[in-house]
Amino acid sequence: MRHAKPRFRSGRIALSLILAAGLSASAAWRHVVADEDPAETAATDPAPVVEDPAPAEEQPADGKNMSIDEDLRDKVEVYLLPKLRTTGRNGYYITARIKNISDEKLAAPIRLAVLGTKIDGLEVRDADGSLDGGQPFFELIDEGKGLAPGARSEVLKVVFDSQQRLTAAALRGYELQYRVTREGLSYADRRQDQVPQQVAEDDENGAKDDRPLDAAHPDVRKIMQAQQEANDKLLRIDGVSGTGIGLDPQGRVVMKVYIARLSVAEKLPAQMGGVPLFPQVMPQMRARYELLHNGAQAGNAVPQPPVPPLPPCDVDLVPCNLTTDTTIRIGRPAPLGSEIQNIFDFPCFVGTLGARVTRNGNCFFLSNNHVIGGLNLAFPGEDIVQPGCYGAPLDTVGHVADVAPVFLTPPFFFPFFFVNRIDAAIASAHPFRVDRGTPCIGYGTPISSSIRPALGMKVQKFGRTTHLTKGVITDINVFVLVFYGPGVALFRDQIFVSDPSFSSFFSLPGDSGSLVVTDPGRVPVGLLFAGGGGITVLNEIDQVLDYFNIRIDGECP
Repeated sequence: MRHAKPRFRSGRIALSLILAAGLSASAAWRHVVADEDPAETAATDPAPVVEDPAPAEEQPADGKNMSIDEDLRDKVEVYLLPKLRTTGRNGYYITARIKNISDEKLAAPIRLAVLGTKIDGLEVRDADGSLDGGQPFFELIDEGKGLAPGARSEVLKVVFDSQQRLTAAALRGYELQYRVTREGLSYADRRQDQVPQQVAEDDENGAKDDRPLDAAHPDVRKIMQAQQEANDKLLRIDGVSGTGIGLDPQGRVVMKVYIARLSVAEKLPAQMGGVPLFPQVMPQMRARYELLHNGAQAGNAVPQPPVPPLPPCDVDLVPCNLTTDTTIRIGRPAPLGSEIQNIFDFPCFVGTLGARVTRNGNCFFLSNNHVIGGLNLAFPGEDIVQPGCYGAPLDTVGHVADVAPVFLTPPFFFPFFFVNRIDAAIASAHPFRVDRGTPCIGYGTPISSSIRPALGMKVQKFGRTTHLTKGVITDINVFVLVFYGPGVALFRDQIFVSDPSFSSFFSLPGDSGSLVVTDPGRVPVGLLFAGGGGITVLNEIDQVLDYFNIRIDGECP
């Protein structure tokens, strides 16, 4: 069933300023405690680290927010720096180490996994590896070493990044939630691991089940039914931010429950609808636009009228664009992955030109509502410029044509009366202004057909910020809360993608609107719009194409 079309309203500039104020505020609402992943934002600009504090300032942990695996329980005592210290440039740190209180030598590895901090927008940096649930860890005792009875490990510095300087009240509210464990894999080891494409179970005849783990697979359908029945109850639990279908460490299909902190798992039932629940700590998901502070030129004072039909997108392919910078003005036609912006957005929100599409022989390009649709506030005909921020009317590559509304719920408000499936918008464009493919450094031209997402499917995208990245679909049929600033949106039927090595990010702010395709094959599977904590959220591309009645203008399958 198609969504209702958005109601375009006046007062665009004032409402945009309200949106900007909302984006600068911390997300302090009951479902999610983590803000947008600042470790991602700081990935290219790490904060300097100062010298270690005196160990005398450390104090034994009180155990309130601590979890120690059974094989280490009553064998180690944890010492922590009680307060966060600053490294400068919105960076913070604490120190940690353990003491062997047993009568035997403790063998490596022993790790400190960070599960949360109770401060919005504080994320760890430069971890050594991750647990199977994605939680980062630091090595307390490295492989090949040990800890003698009565000895203390070396001082470990745990560094955090914050998107903005923390207030005194936020610092007072800091509580480190952590786990002392031997589990997990270093990032180097994870690069060599293969994410399972499917569950290798035998049928009654002993044959391997080689069907893709998509919505048509019987194991997935069974969990989808239980998930549908369980969602309402699960989303009412404080600290639960969504559910999905994924694989456990043994490669079995499970129902995942996304939680803000490990303690929430104690509130969950063991199973629902006959299906076991698999809790996974996950930070808050945020829309993937980037706010640039250099301001936008307003361009025309009056919105453009609707653009008349354009020639069909049947022009000959041109050689791929040689550009390596997607944030500058690129010679026309602008390739997929270019930086774009609605010229009337103020302050400047930029995203990615995702795909060239066609409808009834007319040419359009695809991105997100929050990139070119003004988050429901855009008028038909408004200019979309490439590049953003300093773009002028002469840089126009298209005009707003159709917007799928995103229904927001104010923070602290529950239940969620509106459920979204897509965050998308299209702009009319002349085919000589927008290309069908990426620059030469990207994946090329997408295929015109689409494919249903499946667990373990390898994918790739080319975006404005991170360019060409590759990942794996880890979760499907995802119900998830996404933070936009002025409110929270509940989405269903979404896709989660992560870098299989857990060592880099599939996307960063500014990549919103990117088309995600299979790797290899270049078959469209999703539209990128949100993310956080190394997870990227996609709309199913078929939902997007059906809503606008469009098709990808790409190569024949």
